[in-house]
Amino acid sequence: MELDAPHFRVVFPRELHDDAQRVAATLEAVYEPASATLGVQPARIPVLLNNRSVVANGYVALGPRRTVWETTPLFPGNQSLLAAGNWLDLLAVHEYRHVAQFARMNRGMSRLARIVFGDYGLGASVSYAVPLWFWEGDAVGIETAHTVAGRGRTPAFDMHFRALLLEGRSYNYAKSRFRSYRDFVPGHYPYGYLMTTHVRRRYGASAWRDIISRSASWSYVPLMFPISVKRTTGRGLFRLHRDAMAELDLFWRQRREGLTYTATGRINDGVRRRWTNFAHPVYVSDSTLVAVQSGLREAADLVLLERGRRNVRLRAVDRALYFRGFDANAEFVVWSQERTHPRFSSLGYAVIMRQDINSRRTTALTRRSRLFVPSISPDGTQVAAVVHALDGSTGLVVLDATTGAELFSVESPDGRFVSEVTWSRDGTALFAVVQDEHGKQITRLDLGSYNWTPVYGPTFDNVWGIEAGDDVVYFVSDQSGIDNIFAADLSDGTVYRVVSRPLGAYYPNVSPDGQRLAFSDYTVDGFDVVDVKIDRTQWVVVSESTDRAEYFDPVVEQEPAEVLEPGATRPETPYRVRSYRRVAGAFAFHSWVPAFDEHRASLALRSDNLLRTFSTQLAALYDRRENTLLGLASTTYSGFLPVLSASARHGGRTSSFSDSMGETRSYAWDETGMSLRMAVPLVFRRGLHTTGIQISGVGSWFRVRDRSFVPFLEQGNGHLASVGASLSISRRQASAYSDFNPPSLQSLVVAAQSTTGRSDFGSQKLYGSAVIVTRGLGRQHRIRVAAEAELERPDNYRYSSILRYSRGFDYRYADNLLRLTGEYAFPLAYPDLSIGNWLYVPRLLAAAFYDHTIASRANSSFSESGDFRSAGAELFVEFYALSIPVPFRLGVRGGYRLDGSDYFVEPVVFSFVIL
Repeated sequence: MELDAPHFRVVFPRELHDDAQRVAATLEAVYEPASATLGVQPARIPVLLNNRSVVANGYVALGPRRTVWETTPLFPGNQSLLAAGNWLDLLAVHEYRHVAQFARMNRGMSRLARIVFGDYGLGASVSYAVPLWFWEGDAVGIETAHTVAGRGRTPAFDMHFRALLLEGRSYNYAKSRFRSYRDFVPGHYPYGYLMTTHVRRRYGASAWRDIISRSASWSYVPLMFPISVKRTTGRGLFRLHRDAMAELDLFWRQRREGLTYTATGRINDGVRRRWTNFAHPVYVSDSTLVAVQSGLREAADLVLLERGRRNVRLRAVDRALYFRGFDANAEFVVWSQERTHPRFSSLGYAVIMRQDINSRRTTALTRRSRLFVPSISPDGTQVAAVVHALDGSTGLVVLDATTGAELFSVESPDGRFVSEVTWSRDGTALFAVVQDEHGKQITRLDLGSYNWTPVYGPTFDNVWGIEAGDDVVYFVSDQSGIDNIFAADLSDGTVYRVVSRPLGAYYPNVSPDGQRLAFSDYTVDGFDVVDVKIDRTQWVVVSESTDRAEYFDPVVEQEPAEVLEPGATRPETPYRVRSYRRVAGAFAFHSWVPAFDEHRASLALRSDNLLRTFSTQLAALYDRRENTLLGLASTTYSGFLPVLSASARHGGRTSSFSDSMGETRSYAWDETGMSLRMAVPLVFRRGLHTTGIQISGVGSWFRVRDRSFVPFLEQGNGHLASVGASLSISRRQASAYSDFNPPSLQSLVVAAQSTTGRSDFGSQKLYGSAVIVTRGLGRQHRIRVAAEAELERPDNYRYSSILRYSRGFDYRYADNLLRLTGEYAFPLAYPDLSIGNWLYVPRLLAAAFYDHTIASRANSSFSESGDFRSAGAELFVEFYALSIPVPFRLGVRGGYRLDGSDYFVEPVVFSFVIL
């Protein structure tokens, strides 16, 4: 379905009819105010709503120009960033601000890039000219100013920067922008928000408009963004960064004056050498807890924690596990795990998984469900969860904890959004956080009468992380300006502050005996699991939220419109809805796309329909190995399974042969023809592991002509009919942030091509490769072993080669190739070295390698064969240059040709591991 508003075209599934009307009205309401400070009125843009995913996200894309929203809202722990607002309102303001940013960039050199290269040209200019922290930080600032859900309003959003500054660990601009593999540096969202807000506080609402205009006008002048910042503010980027950090340090130190903190005892084991999180603790006995451990150099693990004892790893899990929620008792753990459709990544499910703690046996309790935030009943027989339907409605579902069978379900009270659920201590009730235009509220569902009773709220404070006590409900709230733990008395509604910590306290959990409260306490080195004795005499009664000065206040005052009322915007007259026209816009050429690798370079004119299910390319391709030029036209439809492609091409080919004197002679010809291809690409994601399978088949017909030379017994000009098939299988483990390659990977590729009986030419080719990557002696060390084989029987025709020779040797034609490779790669150092805006070096990498290629070539009269062996080492510098946001890896390779008995040294542009 689709509808047209004055400035937006909204495309949506039928279930989201009401949401689409409200989205269109909200976008029209913010069209002028949310772009006012950039001084633009963007052109009309399509908005695509997807309700099939279980990941909360949104983005603006070019090629074709559109904005795509995943309508599944945020669930804990992402609730720490959503506050009490409406998810679609936040997307409307944030993503529309990106649209306005692109419009402001469409001038000068950036506009010229768009004229010459199309949408991708403007996209490249945007990425090169202005750092990512501005794009996201400015959009967060606008969502903060225009909605109650803006991330700048939530203490969790800037908590990491607060920790660094208050502990005296402020980093320079380059490290803050490009981050570090050695130290934890918050991402571009919070950094950008703080930097853009500082500039608006100090230099006014128009400062960024002027900076972006100048940067766009001269976008391909190196370091134009720092120059523009200096001309507008009078401060260089490094100095501006120091100014912002100094202002924030003072602001936050003043905010914590007079605060007192709750004493705690740490439970997680050991002295950490680097930043590590222990999040979402859950008691499984009075002395043992389960938590999620993650860090810079490790993916997420479920671990058992006990005071004074070493942490015990239970299971590697999806890093986002605690965003969708999990729970545990003495016998088992349950969590909500994302599973995407193997063919369509935008179609996903949230299934409830269970693992028995003793046996480590893991089972899926549900299939193709959309269930979040599971909670185990006190007797361990049932699991409650939040269900999010395709029409956007939410409710509660209770499952059998062993079989996963649905026992009963309950609609949300008055149709409000339910974000989380937990059981009462006696198992007779469920507590839930619900939300509407009046804010968030904690409610109690009596399982005898199914009546809902308010417990706390509604409030526009961010309320989440609920946990039931004997006579209170604990929750996390930002009402004091820092996320801390509070409790609402079930008998009289009195609210207490239970825990006060300097940076933030999250995920409260009560021990089985009801004597202790555990939670995640943020420190500069990551979350710790700590606990306190439950003593109501130490609790502080609170009445209502503190009215405090906020860092974003000047930005709100600069904006021309009031804050949106959550979910309240509706069109005065409903927009006319019609069926989506799939055929219209099938051919929409938008970009010229250059591409290259070590063997080929190409330039393509690309077309995509709005859903990107129908693509067309017109391309020119140069093959460096054969020194030939090729013209190509192709089209692909991927709207169903299998993926269908058709292509036509015309261009030159070359090959060679050995004459009677043993000399290699080259010859050339032209090929004109077409191909039809069918592919079945499947991707299976299970927690930390992703398995990809692709099966494809291709049929081709070509005409060969203008052969410059015809070797003895070979066919001259004629027709070539060819068929081919391939199978590829790979399985990889998710990487930690500091990994330069997956900690584990296995891949297998088999491909075959052959001419048919109706062809004037004859040739058969078989290619196969197997790759294994595993950990070495250190956590970041990698061992890679690979074997490749290419076998061809070119009666009178030669297919293009796929396989590379050993390092240190040039490519040459051969009928049979076998290559064996062994590599040991590891990080050498993390210097985090910066030289102004010119250079930033976060990492040095090194590797040792051995390559052995066996090549042979034969025909009826002559043959040649040989071994090509090399061994050596590679040293790489990973760096950012001239503030370009893409990391480069340049290095040097030195080795010894074992069969040539000579040394070689050569530069290397790409990484030593190519998977």
